[in-house]
Amino acid sequence: MHIEFKLPTGAGGQAAAYVNTLLDRELREWGQQHNVQYTKQILHYKVIVTLEHPEAYTLFVLSWRFAKPEYRICD
Repeated sequence: MHIEFKLPTGAGGQAAAYVNTLLDRELREWGQQHNVQYTKQILHYKVIVTLEHPEAYTLFVLSWRFAKPEYRICD
């Protein structure tokens, strides 16, 4: 199970880099606030986040406040 965030395309990758920087900050803050460990990787304009425990995905959905980029939970 993982979370996929879709990064914007175009602008020579600058938009994706900017959104990724914001996402890094928000994920780090969320992880510290809720004491959740995660791993993050980027693949084809998608940021893939894997949380340490399955229960953390429910917590993520209920507490994530950053509206963009869109995300989905994948099995």
